[in-house]
Amino acid sequence: MRPPIDTLSDCYRHPGPSAAPVKAMGNKKRGVKAKCANVQKAREADLQHREQQLANIQRLQQLQQQLQDLKWGELQRKEQQLAGLVAQQQAAMLQWEQQADLSRREQELTERHHQLQQQQSDLQSKEQQLTEHRMLTERQAHFQSLQHQLYRLQQQLEAQKVAEVLVQMSRC
Repeated sequence: MRPPIDTLSDCYRHPGPSAAPVKAMGNKKRGVKAKCANVQKAREADLQHREQQLANIQRLQQLQQQLQDLKWGELQRKEQQLAGLVAQQQAAMLQWEQQADLSRREQELTERHHQLQQQQSDLQSKEQQLTEHRMLTERQAHFQSLQHQLYRLQQQLEAQKVAEVLVQMSRC
């Protein structure tokens, strides 16, 4: 510990021109001056220490701010990355849904195409059957017409034969 100073004013007292040099006073003044010098050195050291502490605190605050900025930047980067991933997943999901919908529609169109082909085939078959039936009906009608003509011709032929027989009989 340092020895106590008589008074603080001793450290700041400046001897003026009216002070009389006394030997006993000189020793006391030297002691007070030494104490004042020590106090001044202690104050300067304390001031330097406080300035150093202030500089350290400011540096610590700067480092804390930098750390906070880094954390904030990292957080924003992660948020952007996450938002990008979410957007990619949403786009992939939308694309998958669209692809599934397209596949479903293609399947429906393929099935509808097969149904239409089957219907067309059925229609063609029915049309062919109708054509064949019509042709058969026409042939039957033609055949009946021919039969009718044949019957008439046979009737006419018989009538002619009867007429010829009658003519021959009448001549006889």
